[in-house]
Amino acid sequence: MGGLHMRFVAWGILGLLCLAGPAGADDDQSINAVIKFAQKDGTWKELVLGAGSGLAAANAVLGQRGQPRLFCPPDTMSITADQYVSFLASYVKEHPQAGTGRDSFYSLVLLYAMKEVFPCK
Repeated sequence: MGGLHMRFVAWGILGLLCLAGPAGADDDQSINAVIKFAQKDGTWKELVLGAGSGLAAANAVLGQRGQPRLFCPPDTMSITADQYVSFLASYVKEHPQAGTGRDSFYSLVLLYAMKEVFPCK
């Protein structure tokens, strides 16, 4: 369990670092740009994975404490980087105003996406 905990902590720290917003190759600093880059570039995809893993770690801690979780994926599901990017892209497609926000808020928009994809009953 210690290795899994350290993995969550490491991804969580990476996710928090992502809150500062990654630097892009062009002037577009929107969440739409994050999605575009993550669909093409492994580094950007890993940044989205880091944010998702940080959210998953926070979610697990809430569950262990008996507090309401942020979102409720199946217990046996392991979410991949591609899935996180897909959830983010789908959410922005359904809520276009979310894609125009600053890139530094993509982890927050990912949280909204996760809550929509995996609502808690």
